[in-house]
Amino acid sequence: ETVAREIRRRWQFRDARRHHRVPLLKDPLAVLLARHLQDRHDMTVVLCVRHPAGFVSSLMRLGWDYDFENLLAQPQLMKRLEPWRAEMEPTLGRTGPMLHRVTLFWRVVYGSMLDGDLAPRDPFVVRHEESSAAPVETFRALFDRVGVPFSPDIEAAAVAEADVALSESWRTRLTAEDIAYIRETTQPEAVRWGYDDTAW
Repeated sequence: ETVAREIRRRWQFRDARRHHRVPLLKDPLAVLLARHLQDRHDMTVVLCVRHPAGFVSSLMRLGWDYDFENLLAQPQLMKRLEPWRAEMEPTLGRTGPMLHRVTLFWRVVYGSMLDGDLAPRDPFVVRHEESSAAPVETFRALFDRVGVPFSPDIEAAAVAEADVALSESWRTRLTAEDIAYIRETTQPEAVRWGYDDTAW
């Protein structure tokens, strides 16, 4: 079944290329493969960046915990994630508060996209908060970057789906103590993504 699914997927990608369609690979953890896919397959990388508190609040609400066993079991990958190893190891077995683990997950993902071998070259960056506040401008620029026509139907869908309140909902879902922890912990990476004091 797995082999058959992979064969179908490859044929779909080949068919898409023949018809000049742009395939989309959307997978949160595939971000760690972004540079490899870019270098090997000349893929355009779009990084969707979210406020650290918004990211953490969303995972907490959905109950999507994260442990780092999978990452720590990959020696080649961990060479590139070495700056966070010492913080990952004590969380094995989901030790400690979930808040701490998913906050660290934000740091690992977005921190590794800033520098080093995992960071893609010249990615197109879409900030969640900006796409909610200005959906037409954000998606028009994105579609232009990937070479896809921006039709009136797509524009209408972008406007309909935009929700500024959702992007700011972390302010009421998280406690003041939780926000203070996330802000202090993510500060080194968050500032470099543009989440300075004004974003809190």
